[in-house]
Amino acid sequence: MKLLMISLFMGLFLNASAEKTPSTEKTPTDTKVVCAIEPVKKQFALGESPKFNFTVMNNSDKKILLVKILDGSSFKSREPQGYFEVTGPDGKIISGSRGRCGNTNPLKASDFVWIKAGEKVKLAEHGLSLWNGQFNKEGTYKIKFHYTTANDDFRKWVGGPMGPDGIKAVKKECGDLFKSRHKVSETLELEIEIVAKK
Repeated sequence: MKLLMISLFMGLFLNASAEKTPSTEKTPTDTKVVCAIEPVKKQFALGESPKFNFTVMNNSDKKILLVKILDGSSFKSREPQGYFEVTGPDGKIISGSRGRCGNTNPLKASDFVWIKAGEKVKLAEHGLSLWNGQFNKEGTYKIKFHYTTANDDFRKWVGGPMGPDGIKAVKKECGDLFKSRHKVSETLELEIEIVAKK
């Protein structure tokens, strides 16, 4: 009887040990993504709209999929969001609100960009610009740029407004790409100088 109990105990012990043995399966390498935003020049004149280049560097060993800055991204009216915050020389945040229509272009497969390992790409093909009405004084302005692809609600990405058939068509074209996108949430900071016109 004692021998039977010892045998059962050893069997349970060996099974438990086997279950706790860590897997030898390799985990994927963490993706390293470096977002950067740079002004096209160090100084801008009063009345000029500051312009910037937004780039992403893929420092991982595999390709990743990201999404361009789209129509409505800068107004936070659709995903991905890519918008600025501006703080003036007096330390106060300056509103960048401007009127725009409620429509945004529908999401397309061409809005997704594959970035190869070691590759650097622009996610705003024609650059990004800020409304010149925010810069009515000379001095140093602090700029924050927010970019995120983390929202999983596909309806926030499709554009529109559009009905169920339109959403279905966009999902058919972009659904798999959307699921494969790399999730990024970045806040980038820089300063620019506004100077008097020459």
